[in-house]
Amino acid sequence: MILVDARKGLLTQTRRHSYLVKLMGIRHVVLAVNKMDLVDYSQGRFQEIAADYNAFAAGLGRKEGRAEMARLVAVAGLFDLDELSPQIDEDLRGEGAG
Repeated sequence: MILVDARKGLLTQTRRHSYLVKLMGIRHVVLAVNKMDLVDYSQGRFQEIAADYNAFAAGLGRKEGRAEMARLVAVAGLFDLDELSPQIDEDLRGEGAG
């Protein structure tokens, strides 16, 4: 998983990490575009970052539409995880468990 700040877009660090992933032979990559809440969940911003990354990844030999292409997800951390832990634990256990 490679993390990108939605406000800053692709940085040199993002490119370096992607290159290292490629060198290590990792074929499946998730590009998490974080802090989407700070850009008002802008679909345009998400698509801009996706296009920038896909253009960069193509230079590394990754092909769009193939397994090697990165999967992009939008992420926004609005809640303190400690606050959500009881609900998450309950959801993971499900009905009829334990």
